[in-house]
Amino acid sequence: MAGVISVDTDLLEALREGQAAAWEEIYRRHETSLYSCLVHRARGDRSLADDVFQDTLLRAVERIGQFDPSKGSLGAWLSAIARNELNQRLRRQGRLDPRRALRPKPTKDEALREHVNLSVTRLPWRQQRVLRLKYQEGWSLQEIADELQTSAAAVGSLLHRARAAFREAYAALDTEGGQA
Repeated sequence: MAGVISVDTDLLEALREGQAAAWEEIYRRHETSLYSCLVHRARGDRSLADDVFQDTLLRAVERIGQFDPSKGSLGAWLSAIARNELNQRLRRQGRLDPRRALRPKPTKDEALREHVNLSVTRLPWRQQRVLRLKYQEGWSLQEIADELQTSAAAVGSLLHRARAAFREAYAALDTEGGQA
């Protein structure tokens, strides 16, 4: 496997070339937020969310040439694919009103949750990871330090930077029209 690709333009080029390491990086960066959104939208049906998650990744591989970074983040693009895949599956199962298929009106809580998830996907992978371990998994600083093979003080500093970056990403989504 090639080395980890860190620069987003390099990552995009590697994705378009079909490099396995690039797709593994995308999976690692977006798995948690994408999957949790799918579970929520599928109303807790994890089996359905699993199937749609896999279909989403397959569609992304097939359509990566269509991704235009000037129109939005890769996380937002993946979320749109996931939403469409889920809507298609629900429609085939007769579980979705066709009039609501393209973009159901989210509740305020759903909109906020999606806004937060999209904001997190805009962060560098290490910052995403530390925020998820701390706030989704409830890990202590020492547990995170052990996982990341660093000190608790370094994790505290990383968390501080990650929270600041999250606030900026969240505010940027507001200015782009993705209001919570």
